[in-house]
Amino acid sequence: LSNAAPPDAKMIPLLEGSGPDDQGYIHESLCELRFRVHPSAFFQVNTAACCVLYKLVAGWVAEPDSPSGGAGQPSGIKTLLLDVCCGTGTIGLTMANSVNKVIGVDIVESAIADARH
Repeated sequence: LSNAAPPDAKMIPLLEGSGPDDQGYIHESLCELRFRVHPSAFFQVNTAACCVLYKLVAGWVAEPDSPSGGAGQPSGIKTLLLDVCCGTGTIGLTMANSVNKVIGVDIVESAIADARH
């Protein structure tokens, strides 16, 4: 896992496992949820900005009887959130309480395992 960082920033090496259930991952928090992240999985690095954005979008797509208020959809409409290239599932999982169903799709097997974790 890497991001732009000063040259003297402390780096934490991870062991790369041979499959999605092997050790070699970290845990990150985003919008009061905890995510498991393997080195090959995508995860947003600016969690504070992502949380603000995800909560805004969740309000737009919310079901009328959802915990987030449901201003976005007329009564009787069932919302399916298709999270394409979902990585560890941050978008789908943070919006799961606002929609009727979430389907996450990604080609990285360990990312799907992380999202299901």
